Amino acid sequence: MEHWNGEFPSTKEELQKVPGIGDYTAGAILSIAFNKPEPAVDGNVMRVLSRLRAVYQLKTQKEFIQWCWQTAAQLVAHAAPSDYTQGIMELGAVVCTPQSPSCSSCPLRVRD
Repeated sequence: MEHWNGEFPSTKEELQKVPGIGDYTAGAILSIAFNKPEPAVDGNVMRVLSRLRAVYQLKTQKEFIQWCWQTAAQLVAHAAPSDYTQGIMELGAVVCTPQSPSCSSCPLRVRD
């Protein structure tokens, strides 16, 4: 209330000043609530992107995470941000699971 005159911050820089809000949460809020083309990358999204693009290993974990953020930024920029972010997070949670992915029912699979 004191810092933003009773309005919720709507920029990444301002959101990250709120205790507990980091890159992922700021991206998710901006994308889902404000429909802005900001990426939100969590473990589910990283798994979907790595399987979608067949990128399973880069030189370091830091490089892989950077690649995920860059790829997510490219994809969300060409979509309805709110729908894209909610969809890719749900896809990773329900279909593209860590142990038993349902590849045959994946909407991103290449059909014969």
